[in-house]
Amino acid sequence: MKEHCWFRGFDWDELYGKKKASPFIPPQAEDNFDAKYTNSEWKDANTEQMLQHQQQLKRPSVQKLFAGYYHDESVQMTQKKAVGPEAGS
Repeated sequence: MKEHCWFRGFDWDELYGKKKASPFIPPQAEDNFDAKYTNSEWKDANTEQMLQHQQQLKRPSVQKLFAGYYHDESVQMTQKKAVGPEAGS
């Protein structure tokens, strides 16, 4: 993971030494999983690379890796209704 291009230039020693400040800290008085902290539209959703990844994720061998896990869309939808329509933006 450390070698991935997203982390190029990342100071792992600072992280390990607990000297690196977090770029985002959710308010402690709010739900840590509030829908307003999610992005419902991916900026690269229709790129060729993203479409290829979507196809790869549908392979049975990949799906097997997620056996026992599930995503409950109704939880996110309930949070959006409670917060309001701006929560998904």
